[in-house]
Amino acid sequence: MNNKIKSISISQILKSLAVTLIASLSMLINNGTYPATEQIKEQLGSRLAVMIWQIRCSFNDVDYVFTLVFILMLVAFSHLIPKVRKENLKWNIPFSAISALFILLCDSYLKTNSWDLLFASTTALFTSFLKGIGIAVVAFFVLDIINRTSIEEKNTNGKFNYKLFAALTAIMIVCWIPYMVIMAPGSMNIDARDQFAQIMGYEDICRTINFIDSSNATILLNNHHPVFHTLILGCFIKLGEAIGSYFIAIELFSVLQSIAFAASLTFIVIKLKQYGMPSGLQKVIYIIFAFCPLFPLWGMTVLKDTPFAIGIIFMTVLLLEAFRQPEKFTAKKYILLCIVLFYVMIIRNNGFYLILATFPFVIIHFRKDKKFLVKIGAVLLIPLLVFKIGYTGFLFSSMNILDGSPREMLSVPFQQTARYIDEYGDEITPEEEDAILTILGGQQYSLDDIAERYVPNRSDTVKITYNRFADTDDLINYFKVWFEQLKKHPDVYIEAFLNLNYNWFCFESDQDNIYYNGITDEVISERFEGLENPSSLKGERTIIKQAVNALSQIPILNCLVEFSFYTWAYVILFIAMLIRKKHKELLAFLPIFANYAVCFLGPVAYMRYAIPMVVCLPIAIYVTFSGKKSDNNYKSNSKENEIWIK
Repeated sequence: MNNKIKSISISQILKSLAVTLIASLSMLINNGTYPATEQIKEQLGSRLAVMIWQIRCSFNDVDYVFTLVFILMLVAFSHLIPKVRKENLKWNIPFSAISALFILLCDSYLKTNSWDLLFASTTALFTSFLKGIGIAVVAFFVLDIINRTSIEEKNTNGKFNYKLFAALTAIMIVCWIPYMVIMAPGSMNIDARDQFAQIMGYEDICRTINFIDSSNATILLNNHHPVFHTLILGCFIKLGEAIGSYFIAIELFSVLQSIAFAASLTFIVIKLKQYGMPSGLQKVIYIIFAFCPLFPLWGMTVLKDTPFAIGIIFMTVLLLEAFRQPEKFTAKKYILLCIVLFYVMIIRNNGFYLILATFPFVIIHFRKDKKFLVKIGAVLLIPLLVFKIGYTGFLFSSMNILDGSPREMLSVPFQQTARYIDEYGDEITPEEEDAILTILGGQQYSLDDIAERYVPNRSDTVKITYNRFADTDDLINYFKVWFEQLKKHPDVYIEAFLNLNYNWFCFESDQDNIYYNGITDEVISERFEGLENPSSLKGERTIIKQAVNALSQIPILNCLVEFSFYTWAYVILFIAMLIRKKHKELLAFLPIFANYAVCFLGPVAYMRYAIPMVVCLPIAIYVTFSGKKSDNNYKSNSKENEIWIK
């Protein structure tokens, strides 16, 4: 008996040691190519010896930090290995392999704007493979721990506590008052300036009119930025004009938006309480919402992202309740959902596509429940039709409001073309050049100009060359050339796409624009007298900036300000929903996943585009991992392997 126990213990130690050694490769190796000088090549004498020398150079020296981490990993793996859920291997193994590849790609693009650290040489490929194995092992066990974790659902009366909602909202608003003062009258960039210009008719500072064929336009108002949001801002600009103070009017807008945002975040906490979340987790979420500086800063940002996030919160909650308990979804809630869906579409242009992408999956999932399908199908379809036919169709036409530029949907192909020109410009024929320059350049730019304007992780500098007078035939000719060049050098197109979007997954992102620290467009304060952040509070704004920067340096807490954390969180949640068969929950969060798809087609990876994902994450986590201990959906017989959060 004792020998058997001793044998098992030694075997377990050896397994843990082997796994730890493999995982430690992720810390020891710097993948890539280490060039050998001619002198070294001559000394080593053979190509194989040179390759071994290069691989040896990729290893870091072992120091006390590595030794400490190695010991901690050894202890951790000795406990984790016996608890691995075998039934989840079909998910864990592919996820860990793909995660390792993505992390290596992110590191390569961050350092070289290419995948050369992985594929530039045999040495790079080999060292990347070794480092990738180490990353994959860590990712494997991270996902396994997550998939063994559940949040215990408490019994509640299932009612929304309105008194608590009002009290917690008031407390959060009080916590945010310093930001309302310090950031007055709000934070804004060139987008807000453009919306102000449209309202006031200032054509000389209206950028978007240069993106659209406005030859037949009688007004500047256009849908490059959502018309509904522009009109709301316009009401406050006109109020400022009437009372003689743009500052007071826009500060009023920012404060009202902050109050609405605080109420929406409190709504999330109260809903989680209603769903049975443990009180300790509720408090943690509320404290983050109330005291993390990002949320009040977003509340004071005069851009469409915050009101869009508010709409996404209510849409997600309503869809979740409709799908989970259709029998309790009342007529009033159907009407409210219909209104919220329409609001989401008019407050941000991509809202239409999120709901459109969700619609067919709802039809497929509920095809057997005819009664509910008719109701929910109508609630989804009616706003879509009203928006497309009535709002952007009839209303825009009757008011002579111009639609947005097609270029906003073409960031990815434009980046691919620009990178192709930069790398293979000498292969482009005169006919191809003509088709490209008809779309990207017109008479103002050459192929060399476009190549020089190419910024790998941002498409705005290339997009600005778009010819607003190009017609459908011109776009067709361009895409014919685009497709032919894709066949010649597909690697360029893949690299351009990855370079534009790797920051969504990179934990060391080079996009540090987490929030706007005041009014960043000088033209606003020049044209709208008094509409600027008071210089007397510049020191306080600097303190806030330093506080956010400090937060980004603290382990664990830095996840709050790193938007790639939220991307990975939703990837894991997607897998967890499938494993746990939370199909209705997955369906409710489908607009969130669709929003990521839209972001990957966008001009740049920014935190402000991720605000809806950030605020909805607590709900997503809870509905994915919550459950009763008595309702164990897993096939595993080893109860001790489960982790319950109470």
